Amino acid sequence: PDAPSDVEALATHPAVRAAIREGVERHNREHPGSSERIRRVLLLTTPASIDSGEITDKGYVNQRGVLERRAALVDRLYGRPPPDDVIVIDAEH
Repeated sequence: PDAPSDVEALATHPAVRAAIREGVERHNREHPGSSERIRRVLLLTTPASIDSGEITDKGYVNQRGVLERRAALVDRLYGRPPPDDVIVIDAEH
């Protein structure tokens, strides 16, 4: 009801961030293996782009293309301490 309509406002809206956190926490409970656990989330406001080489012609995510184009975002995701826009799911040691 009170959720904003633009993508950037949605990515920072407390209710959206809480819903994402709850969903990821549920996933982690259902998938306890360390290789399946999600520790951090960074909500992107622009989708992957075929024109930028982030999506293959078959519609798959091109991991190398995404990592090259969004290197600064990857650095934010793994930053220590994590920036405020990164949702940290588990307490890190």
